[in-house]
Amino acid sequence: MNSLHVAVKALPESVRMVLDRLGYHRPDIAINPTEKVSVRGCAGDGSRSFFAILALDGSVDPRIQFGSWGGANPFEAKRVDVDDGLHVIPPGGAVVTGETGGRGCFARLHVNPANMAPLLPAKVDLTERQLAILTIINGLKSSARAEYYTRLAGGGPTAAEFGALEGLGMVKINKVGSVSITTDGKNACAGRRVW
Repeated sequence: MNSLHVAVKALPESVRMVLDRLGYHRPDIAINPTEKVSVRGCAGDGSRSFFAILALDGSVDPRIQFGSWGGANPFEAKRVDVDDGLHVIPPGGAVVTGETGGRGCFARLHVNPANMAPLLPAKVDLTERQLAILTIINGLKSSARAEYYTRLAGGGPTAAEFGALEGLGMVKINKVGSVSITTDGKNACAGRRVW
């Protein structure tokens, strides 16, 4: 199963608290259903890796560990920089992995598949054309989209089509008409590629 994106505000309080402590302030996060996870990071110059182990219900205090700035080094061996093993995520548990530094904080939430159901967004039925439009929006910068829109059967999307996608909660359209994808839109086209 491809990882999905979940709005941070829809996550349990225990997860939101950990993400806040890590400095993750994006509107959504990729969630990966898996029974095992590696906590090893790959930080580079100006960043450091981290992992956090937590209980989804908040019944256990989370354990957060940071690596060395710049990644693994010969002077200290922090677990997140050297642990190559796969660790079991028990039902009710979750692990956040990622890195933080000058470019910001990037994270991914790993959850036991038994706990995925409450975190999954509602399924929305879309046409193949709507999925193609979302895939282009999700996969390309706005300046590169026009070329790919012309490759769609029936030509580029109309204002009515963008409006329909906005009505379904798949995109947001700002005052000047710029279109951006929402968390639900990212999930709808997960695993699809732009040509």
